[in-house]
Amino acid sequence: MNNREIVKLIKSLKDEPEFGGGFDFDKSWEKFADQYGFEKNYKDFKITWKDYLEYFTHISSKAIVRPVGAAIASLALVLGGWVTTVNASFGSVPGDLLYPVKLVTERVQISLAATNEQRARLHTEFASRRLNEVIEIAASDRIDKDELVKETVESFKISISSATTAVENIATTSPEAAANVAMVVDQKVEAMSSVISANENSTSLEAHTEQLAEAQNSTQESDQKLTETIVTSNETIKQDRTNGYLQDSFKKDMIEIDTRKANLLVRVANIEAAIAGGAVSDSYVKNTEVITNTLETFEDELVEARNYFAAGGWRRVLEIVTGLKNKLSVAEMLVTEMEIEISSGG
Repeated sequence: MNNREIVKLIKSLKDEPEFGGGFDFDKSWEKFADQYGFEKNYKDFKITWKDYLEYFTHISSKAIVRPVGAAIASLALVLGGWVTTVNASFGSVPGDLLYPVKLVTERVQISLAATNEQRARLHTEFASRRLNEVIEIAASDRIDKDELVKETVESFKISISSATTAVENIATTSPEAAANVAMVVDQKVEAMSSVISANENSTSLEAHTEQLAEAQNSTQESDQKLTETIVTSNETIKQDRTNGYLQDSFKKDMIEIDTRKANLLVRVANIEAAIAGGAVSDSYVKNTEVITNTLETFEDELVEARNYFAAGGWRRVLEIVTGLKNKLSVAEMLVTEMEIEISSGG
């Protein structure tokens, strides 16, 4: 049975009791919206007809191997509810009734992407959505929000990793094109990293420190790989644009390193004060000494990085900056663990 025959069959059956006995979408949506808190005026939701066409073209292309899927999609099209359902799903978060529709729509978009550039941009957009969902879920009063946050952070990590991989795939054929896409994606990754940093002290996310750290680590790994792609492109094809981008990027990196180092020294000093006051065991002394000694070596490495920076030695600057950020991440995790133990009376 081909698609046309399936659609004809469904049209002939749509008023049968088994299919609802005459489906009135407007009335059904109003009831659904009341029950689940959606906007009643679904016509305000916007999605282009190109999106609809691409979706159903995709579904139809799978009809030979998945005739049941084609039939269901055709049914949705006949009854007129799928388009509105997709639009309504855009505001959903994990745990919502329509969230699976949102994920399916995203997977369709990825499958329809014709190039790695399109895939990179889509995965980046989806990673941003997952991050927003994490924040929204954490601030909610859902009973299962802890598990939902964990699952959504995992999805965030997958999306951001997929975006980076798509950029790396571009580099195998066109270093210049890869650099252009990498710069766009990297800026969005930096924005996501800033969102995570801004929410680290949020009371709603206090119970999810570990998940936030994992998400931040993913942004840092992505940033490193994307910057490496830009550096490689610059080595292959000297470009004013990539030179300028790397200058700005590494300037921000070195400022970030100085800031994180200063914050860590303050936090270590507070821990040392707690040790001196007898509030905690002196078993923390060794940890604080290791962290302090590590941070003392930073200045020499930063001087070297600045020298290479002045000479345009981007590869070496990347190596030094990456090494320092990794050391900071390890130190920050150790300090956080001690702070948690101290605050809990450990």
